[in-house]
Amino acid sequence: MAILEVKVDTKGLDRLIKKAPLVLGKWISLAFKQHGEVYRTEMNKRFQVGVSGGNKSTGIKIQSRTGALQKSVNYTVLGGATAKGIKNLSLILHVGDANTIRYAETQENGRVIVGNPWLAIPLPPNKTASGKTRIERPSLVRGQKDWLIYRSKKGSLLIGKKLPDGSIENHWVLVRRVKVPPRLGFAKTVRGKKLTDDRIKRVNAAVKRGLKELK
Repeated sequence: MAILEVKVDTKGLDRLIKKAPLVLGKWISLAFKQHGEVYRTEMNKRFQVGVSGGNKSTGIKIQSRTGALQKSVNYTVLGGATAKGIKNLSLILHVGDANTIRYAETQENGRVIVGNPWLAIPLPPNKTASGKTRIERPSLVRGQKDWLIYRSKKGSLLIGKKLPDGSIENHWVLVRRVKVPPRLGFAKTVRGKKLTDDRIKRVNAAVKRGLKELK
């Protein structure tokens, strides 16, 4: 009886197995960071152009008094690779921090805000060209000369300043409640085709580069 023997030298294979996690982890981590930058770019666009509120475009820009919400748009790469393997390597895309999370949730999901008893909504004369409020709240002008509260002919309750020509420049309208439409678009952006395709493309390319380096 003839006996066929095949001898396999596993030393080279062992070295490859030990090296694989480190190499693959390196390239995948880089892919995650690159995708994180793409995410930041796409989310920042939500603050620069008119965005959707509900089912129709409102043309409203997402803005805050300090810009803190936009600054909180970021990503985190966790985990990494060791000789024993890739451990908990993950990419987290996030927006909102301890100071802005409530505002982020309102902008993402929409919310009805109820006054106690009124909400003061700034009008165009009380806004800068960038959309920031010139005078933060009515209490800052309470009791000052030429400032008054009155009802318009249409029944709106307004706070305005009487001008030298006798006209009134309206700075706020007082309302009982206001509905903030969902307009941040975090989930829509992250799950959208552009970012989904980018994630898949970058991770696939990272694996290919890692395998090529292992040869």
